[in-house]
Amino acid sequence: MKELSRYFKGYLKETILGPLFKLLEATFELLVPLVIANIVDNVIPIGDKKQLYLMIGLLFGLGCVGVVVAITAQYFSSKSAVGFTKQMTQDLFTKIMSLGKKERDELTCGLLKYCELDTLAMVMIYEHFKYDIIKY
Repeated sequence: MKELSRYFKGYLKETILGPLFKLLEATFELLVPLVIANIVDNVIPIGDKKQLYLMIGLLFGLGCVGVVVAITAQYFSSKSAVGFTKQMTQDLFTKIMSLGKKERDELTCGLLKYCELDTLAMVMIYEHFKYDIIKY
């Protein structure tokens, strides 16, 4: 893991903010049942419509803020992931180009086998879905 941490350089802020916003989103989602419990236990028995409308407004507010926070978390997580992958791909390409022709050919052969297996797996999933689930 320590070897991979160098790829996060330049994306440290996004790497920290993404999970923090996701945590904030989860907190908003966990507040919803507490507000609903308050409505059921305290507001409805006394019949206070003004308080009920305030609580419903609070629920809508929590939902709207939750969506904004979720989009923000997704933005920071995506930016971090793309930056990490870009730097790692550049290093991998440099490493592969530094190999000799024989080593590169062996690597290419192995990678093609993995691609064939992945393609076969996707075809099998498609066929299962098509014939067994949809009954097409």
